[in-house]
Amino acid sequence: MTPDGHSAATYYTAEVGHEKQGPWTYDQVAAMVLGGHCTLATLWWRPGMPQWQRICTFPLPTKSYNLFNAFLAGMRRAVLFSGRSCRAEFWFFLLGVVLLFIALAIVGACTTHASLAFQESLSWFCLALMVYCGVALLAAAARRLHDAGLTTLLLLFLLVPLFGPIGLLPFIVFPSQDTANRHGPRPLLPDE
Repeated sequence: MTPDGHSAATYYTAEVGHEKQGPWTYDQVAAMVLGGHCTLATLWWRPGMPQWQRICTFPLPTKSYNLFNAFLAGMRRAVLFSGRSCRAEFWFFLLGVVLLFIALAIVGACTTHASLAFQESLSWFCLALMVYCGVALLAAAARRLHDAGLTTLLLLFLLVPLFGPIGLLPFIVFPSQDTANRHGPRPLLPDE
């Protein structure tokens, strides 16, 4: 079953480049949209619909992001500065990193009476994790900029003391490009 409740055998037809094309299955149309072969303004129709509609009303497959799976995706792609990341993936990953370091600070505060060797081990672990997460956040920000069709050079804002992250923020919140760009296909929805 597709997200709109139709069977997988339901055929869709899309108008690409002012030509009616198809028929295609739901999966083929979804792959065309996600692969950037048509924009959200492309028209589509299937039997039973009264008229052509914009493809942005098409029930696209979604990749639901929550704190856990976005954090895992960001950690797995820690050194991947190419490709694209939607807004949900980036912001959930950033939230996950912040919560991780809050938890580590609480653990550090609770272990003030622990042995010196344990405290030293925890400090080294936190330092290594901080470096890893810092690189992962830079990579996620680069992928987020790519998703908006912007250049990675905007990360140079981070070199400006105090106001650098504030200068980068407007670019990080840009919406996703509707189609594939030079950095790859459009990431899966739901909310970019």
